[in-house]
Amino acid sequence: MKNKLRKQYKNIIIINKEYKDNLIIQNLKTLIKDYNKILIYYPIKNEVDIFKIIDNKKRFYLPFCINEEEMKIGLFKDKKSLIKDKCKILSSDVFSSEKIEVAIVPSIAMNNKGYRLGYGKGYYDRYLVNSNCIKIALVYEQCLINERFEEEWDIKFDYIVTENKIIEVK
Repeated sequence: MKNKLRKQYKNIIIINKEYKDNLIIQNLKTLIKDYNKILIYYPIKNEVDIFKIIDNKKRFYLPFCINEEEMKIGLFKDKKSLIKDKCKILSSDVFSSEKIEVAIVPSIAMNNKGYRLGYGKGYYDRYLVNSNCIKIALVYEQCLINERFEEEWDIKFDYIVTENKIIEVK
């Protein structure tokens, strides 16, 4: 089921992507305004350009995949200092043990129960399973789906942010 959905949504064409990214970022900024330690991601493929939320008042972190099972977080300073991790995604190897307050995670699709369809490696699920941080998934409205695909190890997100709304998952 997940692989079929991934194939269907992974390469979906996002019309007016930059405009929709800006709307998502506006919604996201209102949601995280009171938090200072925020896990973001380096956007690849069709993912929302999260770097538009960067400001000097907050501390931002990027995931760094160490191996097939383990992810750490690295402090983001600037794009020039990033290196590729095990998954060949740009990140920071200035590791931090600070507790993040918010984790903002990209998704291929989200269901209405708050479960995320990612690329299938499970890094975020393993990293966030024992975290008390607020978990926010970003997704384009056209990638909100009704299908139930979650498995026992999938984590539920607290919020889903699209270009049109902020959904608090109950």
